[in-house]
Amino acid sequence: MIEKMTTYLFLFFITLILSFSVRSREGWRYAKALILVFVPFFLYGTLRTECMDMDVYELSYENIYGNEFYQSVNERYEIGYSFLNYIVPNFKILIFVQTLVLVTAYLFVCEKYVQPRYLWLFVILFFLSGEKTVYFLTAMRNTIAVAILLFSLPLIKERKILHFSGMVVLASLFHTSALFFMPLAYIVGRNTKMKKWELMAWVGVLVFLLVVPVSVLVDQVAVLIVGNDFEKYATYLKTAHENGFMAKTASVFFSSIILYDITRNSIDKTHMVLGRLSLLFAYFPLTGTLNMRATYCYCVFILLYAVYSLSKGYKFRYRIVFVTMLAVYAAYAFFVIDASSPYTGLSTYKSLIDINL
Repeated sequence: MIEKMTTYLFLFFITLILSFSVRSREGWRYAKALILVFVPFFLYGTLRTECMDMDVYELSYENIYGNEFYQSVNERYEIGYSFLNYIVPNFKILIFVQTLVLVTAYLFVCEKYVQPRYLWLFVILFFLSGEKTVYFLTAMRNTIAVAILLFSLPLIKERKILHFSGMVVLASLFHTSALFFMPLAYIVGRNTKMKKWELMAWVGVLVFLLVVPVSVLVDQVAVLIVGNDFEKYATYLKTAHENGFMAKTASVFFSSIILYDITRNSIDKTHMVLGRLSLLFAYFPLTGTLNMRATYCYCVFILLYAVYSLSKGYKFRYRIVFVTMLAVYAAYAFFVIDASSPYTGLSTYKSLIDINL
């Protein structure tokens, strides 16, 4: 674990240093500098040699590649991912493609929503949220679906429902969870001023999730679906219950500040959309096993919101508190909780660029 953390921290600091080279949006020079920032992460992902479920994905690839009945080989896989396995000539190339898609999505949202002088802050929050951003690479199907969601963010903002519906269908070809999480993001991610009735609805949902044992019910249903033999899911449930009070406290804290922020009149459409989408990330830890997917889908939104809100220069002291507490919470979740679990991306990840002590 020390070797893994050494590699991770080295990757973190290299990326952070590179982020300071991005000064202003000046055409191709800006594009090259921004791409360079994500090169270390791209190499870390595409050169991975071992990670959670990688052996399962590789075995499936060997059975699917070149097989004209590729969809029937593993019916658990969506047709889009199975088709990739069918046409890509090498499993390492498949990893390359998957990593490239996710990194390109990160580049896309950074270019659109992160001002160059605040890129360093996004990098810090990004790496502190490592299990949900960097080691998210281990979820090969889900990463492609989430990347499509990130590419769809402008469609959510501009309320282009037909175009967005097409993106939902595309994402669902790689992970069926997109059929739930993407429409939810579109419904929630409105760009208009938050009315009093909507504020009361958000508060009501938060109180409901805190008072009613929704997470217990959801977890019981999940166990019936996946079966008790799936040890990694049982471990996830145990960890979530052990940290239930912290999750509830964090949800109340972050959602309260976001709601207070986006009910103001002086914020723009992008700020409003990112704020609403961030509420999904804040609320889902109260829903038990549903958070296993939601946290990966919506994590980047709260990082973008934190950086965007500070970059606009509004006189709002609570935003500084928000960013600080988000960094502390993310660091604790990653370096303490995730690092101690045998069923996380960090615990099983190996790459050719690992630093051996």
